Amino acid sequence: MATQNLTVLGAVMSVLHADIMTSQFRRDVPLLNLLQVVPGAGKNLSWTVKFPTRSAGGAYAEGADMSGSDFDYDTPVDAVLSWAQYRAGAKVSGLARAAAASYGGNVALYGGSSDPMNDELKDAITKVVNDYAADMYAGDPGASPIEVAGAALAIDSSGTFAGIAPGSYASWASGEATVAATSLTKDWMRKNLVRPVKDAIGRAPEFVTVPGNLWDIVAGLFEDDSEGVKQVMTSAAGMVDITTFGGGTAYVLDGNTAFIEDRHCTANTMYSWHSEFVRVRQLPDADVSSVPPAVLAAALAEITGSAIPVSAVEARLRKMSTTLTPQIIALGKTGDSVSAAVQLYAQMEWRRRNAFSKALVTGL
Repeated sequence: MATQNLTVLGAVMSVLHADIMTSQFRRDVPLLNLLQVVPGAGKNLSWTVKFPTRSAGGAYAEGADMSGSDFDYDTPVDAVLSWAQYRAGAKVSGLARAAAASYGGNVALYGGSSDPMNDELKDAITKVVNDYAADMYAGDPGASPIEVAGAALAIDSSGTFAGIAPGSYASWASGEATVAATSLTKDWMRKNLVRPVKDAIGRAPEFVTVPGNLWDIVAGLFEDDSEGVKQVMTSAAGMVDITTFGGGTAYVLDGNTAFIEDRHCTANTMYSWHSEFVRVRQLPDADVSSVPPAVLAAALAEITGSAIPVSAVEARLRKMSTTLTPQIIALGKTGDSVSAAVQLYAQMEWRRRNAFSKALVTGL
């Protein structure tokens, strides 16, 4: 591999560790099991939000022609967010690598990977996963450095978001309510977490995420008449097995809306979601994109010692484009160590704020 440049090395490391990275996200971040991930493009994340302003149309007389007054449009408004960047480092000294290698690959004797750099990369991936997952709720796109536009700001009844003010467009606001823990009931959740979404889009939210400090209270409201479910359905992800992220159980309200525990969810707050109206956008790995699949296959074969079909590499690349996958950047060696950065360029695209609602529970 010494003949390969850093770009190819970084691309190979990203592809080689893709399963580890994506499984870490899948296991630890419930929202990434429930939402769609799609590639992004451009210097900023931008998308168009359409607000209902049509008034023309309706009943008409037999044979009547269309006139200019019969045509009008919903109002398109551009939403813009800057990309958020997350990273963690992995670095191992030459001595540590030599010591590990001296065991001849005997992991049992060494007590770790035959290459400690792999262990450091896994730890760095875990760090990126946890930082990103927390900011899917608590992130602020106006912070410095820029963070993911998290649910706490996006799902709100007021405040300019993505450059659009709800004072100008009333539907650019979410449902929002507050309740004391002693007054929380299924009927209250129905009226304040489900009804605002159903009135806005004609459908109940698909799921509600609940933080750990509220979960026992919420679960207790269901346990008398529900055994819970192990799978939930979302329009973005299809049928999702709840046990894949923590082995938990979901409880379903009125046969439509699943309540799911998420340890990354903002304390004291529940959020109702419809996955059709929010998705994660990520910029593709520039190193991986710039290296032809045939070159990647050859480099992977050189590292692993096994022939890798080009078709298998292409399949892996397709999967990476639709699964949130950090990229590994091989850093130049300046001394007796090897180092890399695990990093991610991603943002959340909120397409309708009134397709969501949140509830703050007090007195805990």
